[in-house]
Amino acid sequence: NLVFVPFGVAALVWLSPERLRLFVAAMLLLGALALRGTIGHGLRSTPTLRALAGAASGFLNGLTASGGIVAALLMAATRPAPAILRSTMISFLLWISAYALLWSGVMSAAAGASLVGVDALRWALLLGPAMWIGMRLGAGAFGSTDPLRQRIAVLNILIVTSGLGL
Repeated sequence: NLVFVPFGVAALVWLSPERLRLFVAAMLLLGALALRGTIGHGLRSTPTLRALAGAASGFLNGLTASGGIVAALLMAATRPAPAILRSTMISFLLWISAYALLWSGVMSAAAGASLVGVDALRWALLLGPAMWIGMRLGAGAFGSTDPLRQRIAVLNILIVTSGLGL
């Protein structure tokens, strides 16, 4: 993951926005479908699977900060308890997103591109309150819902939204 985040950030600088949107929507759709397909099945966690998941997750984290779905697919192989999966993913996404933000600043300076700027701050201020409300509602509902039903609902929403993105 650490190795491939810079490649994802570099792709932001060099690829056209249209190609990036299509690529990201396709990857999210494939990831959501793969995760949906793992429900009720265990995957064998091999070194090759972990390496591929880490590379794909790092690239998507650098590109769109959405590599968590790949990491979740890998974690589905080990079938941890829902609370452990949730807390591990929160920690992982926090640290890998900070790392991707650092590389965005580096690439911005090196390429003369504006990957991190005033627009990012505006989006954060605009979306921040809605995200905070969503996190509070989600945290409150997490303990009282069936983990399998919650997982299926989230994946179905991701499948629909990424399909619409394509």
